[in-house]
Amino acid sequence: MENQARLRLGIDVGGTFTDIVAVGATRVTRGKVPSTPGNPAEGVVAACELIAAELGTGLPAFLALVDRFGLGTTVVTNVLATRTGIRLEPEVHLVGDLDLDRR
Repeated sequence: MENQARLRLGIDVGGTFTDIVAVGATRVTRGKVPSTPGNPAEGVVAACELIAAELGTGLPAFLALVDRFGLGTTVVTNVLATRTGIRLEPEVHLVGDLDLDRR
């Protein structure tokens, strides 16, 4: 596998797909797997397994070669845009004295 060259790994977790790119000294490998909205980490692992298999190695050996890792996600953006997800109520906790009469 690329003579054990170090890899830079980038992953983008989207609402539908999780994209991955691994950049080595002489090769760029790309892949795409379905996202797993209930647990986005599963999609990240599946994407890593896909690239490891394409490079002819197992996941632990593949991850040992990664020296830079970037992760991006649109999961929160999608939740805000579609207004899905759980409803949150803001809660404020004050610590210490609060003098509201000062101006």
